[in-house]
Amino acid sequence: MIQQRPPPVEGSLTAQSVVLPDRWAGVLMVFSVFDRASFGLVLEASRPLAVGDALRSP
Repeated sequence: MIQQRPPPVEGSLTAQSVVLPDRWAGVLMVFSVFDRASFGLVLEASRPLAVGDALRSP
């Protein structure tokens, strides 16, 4: 599962910054794992992916 972190937003009641939860962005299948790198195939994406997106196990 690929997740993206949205940018912080300013709360409407306070001037404090609010961190929103990560949002689902797609599905990735990891097929080869090494010590310093891994290879994966994006199976589904609902929005553009970028460097820094988080990978989580479902």
